[in-house]
Amino acid sequence: MKKVISIIIFMFILLLLTGCKNNELIGNWYSEDTSINSYYTFNKDNTGSFNFNDVSSKFTYKIDNSEMTLSYENSNIPATFNYEIKDNKLTISSEGYYQIYIKK
Repeated sequence: MKKVISIIIFMFILLLLTGCKNNELIGNWYSEDTSINSYYTFNKDNTGSFNFNDVSSKFTYKIDNSEMTLSYENSNIPATFNYEIKDNKLTISSEGYYQIYIKK
């Protein structure tokens, strides 16, 4: 019985920690590079949009540890990135390329 309770508590804590990381992502993130007019919007329901030069693409997203997978509605191929949130900055990276976004 103690094992079952321990497992339930562990799963509950894991769920809370995962939810906290997702909540940190919710909102609008604007490119730190002001020469690029781009921003991401992440919603609580795991939907969002990427805006680049006034062109918007909607997506759904999934978070797995430090990995983010975006499934754009106009594409059958999901995009997977590494990401980190630190000091109100979102760093998205893939294959040696990275972009920094600031939450506003």
